[in-house]
Amino acid sequence: MKLALLLAAIVSASALPFSGNPVPVDVRTIEDFAYYGGKTRFGALEFRGGLVVSSKEKRFGGWSGIQVLPGGREAIILSDLGYLLEARLDYRGNRLTGLSIPHLMPALPGSKKGIKRNDSEDFAIGADGEIVIALEEDTQQVVRRPLVKGKWAKPQRIAVPDARRKLGINKGIESVAIIPAGLPHAGHILAIAERPTRRSGGEIPCWILKAATCSIRKRDRFEITSARFLPGGDLLLLERRLAPGFDLAMRLRRIPAGQIGGKAVMDGDIVMEADLSKQIDNMEGLSVHRDDAGQTIITLVSDDNRNIFQRTMVLQFALLSDRNG
Repeated sequence: MKLALLLAAIVSASALPFSGNPVPVDVRTIEDFAYYGGKTRFGALEFRGGLVVSSKEKRFGGWSGIQVLPGGREAIILSDLGYLLEARLDYRGNRLTGLSIPHLMPALPGSKKGIKRNDSEDFAIGADGEIVIALEEDTQQVVRRPLVKGKWAKPQRIAVPDARRKLGINKGIESVAIIPAGLPHAGHILAIAERPTRRSGGEIPCWILKAATCSIRKRDRFEITSARFLPGGDLLLLERRLAPGFDLAMRLRRIPAGQIGGKAVMDGDIVMEADLSKQIDNMEGLSVHRDDAGQTIITLVSDDNRNIFQRTMVLQFALLSDRNG
């Protein structure tokens, strides 16, 4: 069963138990990904439009995780302060042109002792509507909220073996993804650290929760910010390079499905890389879905760190190598 079929089983956005408050937003369309040249093809991707989104709502910003639901009409976005934004995505043809009807709600209301709301780094939605959230900070937690009788249950902590001891403060679990059917450990949660540790031999630690440990090869100065499975089972990594001197870049790396769950260090080819000659910011969130034409669509969101010099951006690309896959 491919990931597209798994995601097709996810409860539609209108059926998810959102009870958030509407928030005002201003949206500006990004017509070209490159500042110069008017290109649409970037590596294995075709640019399908983008948005710059802002709001005077004090809880808006710091978006670090995104899930676009099947068909691409609805998005759920997670902030590092522990809020979920549900919104409709608007299109002109196959071009992303707008974000509308946004509603905001807490991701972890009434959290139990030992579960912090802050520094939510990524999240995934399971086939049954369950939400899984990665919390970084000093806690190194993964938290799940099952969907029970149409409502999200109270947060439940999932143990990540030795994560707190190995990763330390603010260097921890940056991404979670749910392993699709057809791969080893299907249905388990893959939790990935942001960067190597002194104990990891230069490799990035990851965990298949309640099943196995694994690692991903670090390449250059890039660090992992999110991960999602593609149709067919390959793992797509969103990576970021941030260094002094306005050295900001992002890239996507594709790990073959055959490496998932194995003992060897995982690695793969670069799908696309972009620096400040392109319309990027601090890109942290990644989502993968199929559009109505069956095309694999990649959506990225940026974390503005609540800084007036940064932007909240939503970018979409079509994965050309999967046009018929």
